[in-house]
Amino acid sequence: MPSAKDTRFLHVCTQCGAERFTTKKHNPSGLCAACARLLGRLPQQLHFLPGAVYAEESLIRFWLKVDKESTCTCHAWEDRCWPWIGLITATTGYGSFALDGRPIGAHRFAYQAEHGLVARGIYVLHRPPCLMRHCVRHLYAGTPKQNTADIVAMNGLPTGDAHWTRRHPELLLRGEKHAQSHRGYSGLPRGDDHWTHKQPALLKSGDDHWTHKHPERVARGEKHAQNHRSYRGLPRGDDHWTHKYPERVARGKNHWTHKE
Repeated sequence: MPSAKDTRFLHVCTQCGAERFTTKKHNPSGLCAACARLLGRLPQQLHFLPGAVYAEESLIRFWLKVDKESTCTCHAWEDRCWPWIGLITATTGYGSFALDGRPIGAHRFAYQAEHGLVARGIYVLHRPPCLMRHCVRHLYAGTPKQNTADIVAMNGLPTGDAHWTRRHPELLLRGEKHAQSHRGYSGLPRGDDHWTHKQPALLKSGDDHWTHKHPERVARGEKHAQNHRSYRGLPRGDDHWTHKYPERVARGKNHWTHKE
């Protein structure tokens, strides 16, 4: 009787259509290993299920919460925004859609439903001059740098004299005011108020210091190296590779500082 390890399951990649047999019964990403590396998404890093293709039921449920007949202030009627009328996150203003019990951005779902999975590190952005964060129409895939450039282009990111640090310099935390704002601040004594200034006699130095009383406890040489958390028995001296294989050491014109 074959064991569970001998059982093979057929999986078809939802991105390229490649077929492969594996011992795993479920493939949450729906991708083969090559497509997973190409898209920069491993199965455990996916933010939603079932993978690259959305079910018809999810698409119908999504578009029922999109208003295609309202006007907007940033586009003409023919190119108007399609606002999301479902759940909107209060802190960000972006729409949120529930997919298999997990939240996903409404604009991200709309873009991926048409173009497929977006690679890790790539944002789904609103194309200027779209000002509506919960719009699911004027979308494109871009980088964080492009996102910042769009915000600056639409005057959404004040810089220079318009920045709050220029307009209200008195609100900047400096010196003691900055220290008091730190979550770990507890009124630490400084300067003459520190105990080392008030009771210098308590400071151990010279022959009274523990390193002079118990020099055998001081970690030196190999003992010091072994105390380091990163110590892995590093080879030294004649055991080091530069002594065993001196021909591999780049010197003179072969050194990188001499190469163009």
